[in-house]
Amino acid sequence: MNDAPRPSGRPPHLHLESVPNMRDLGGYRTRDGRSVRCGMVYRAGSLRHLQPGEAEFLARTLSLRAFYDLRTPGEIGAEDRSALLAAVGVRWVNAPIEGLSPEFLRLERPEWEDYASNYVYMLAAARTALHAVVSALAAGDGTPLSFGCSLGKDRTGVVAALLLKALDVPDETIAADYAETACCLTRHAARLSWLAADKGIAEDELSRRFRTQASTIERFLAGLAREHGDAGAYLRSAGISEQMVHRLREQLLE
Repeated sequence: MNDAPRPSGRPPHLHLESVPNMRDLGGYRTRDGRSVRCGMVYRAGSLRHLQPGEAEFLARTLSLRAFYDLRTPGEIGAEDRSALLAAVGVRWVNAPIEGLSPEFLRLERPEWEDYASNYVYMLAAARTALHAVVSALAAGDGTPLSFGCSLGKDRTGVVAALLLKALDVPDETIAADYAETACCLTRHAARLSWLAADKGIAEDELSRRFRTQASTIERFLAGLAREHGDAGAYLRSAGISEQMVHRLREQLLE
């Protein structure tokens, strides 16, 4: 279920037919020269169509302990996969992020600047989910874990960026991680066509929204600094203390 190795010696993308955009956040270098441990935390898209064999892969091969679903209960609906995960010993946690601004919702064809602005708007709603993920990682007894939303792009991209920021990964690396989403989603385009109907948009517009570029997250991180002064201040506003960040780094860095 793996693709060819990624450049720079990082873990390969995970290729699960029913789970888009799932990949290890390990291997990234921090500003002080350490590396994020591989096999500890994964970002992903929706588990809506997860199959039993893939659930076994998550539990047995990846040793996944928990999946944090960033979608709202309304999005999950009847496609809940918590029982399938529970059957293989993976805990499912709903940590929803209601993250679309009224301005963004009015846009028929949002551009990268619109996404960046909406990610800044999303910071207020992301606090609870971020705290849940960071708490589990810092404790060390809930890892490996994964978190994801519909595409593993927007809400997942914000949580991934904030997590990597807490680990002191450089901004340009965080932006590059976000940009990788485009190739991952393009590969799953045919299997994601159901999202067009869910969102009330044409399939070609959905495919256009698969595009990601580093400048989106660069602008988001600039907005984070503008709104909160620095990442540490935002983390504290989410109930993530300096001591918790220290434990997080102890658990995830080598």
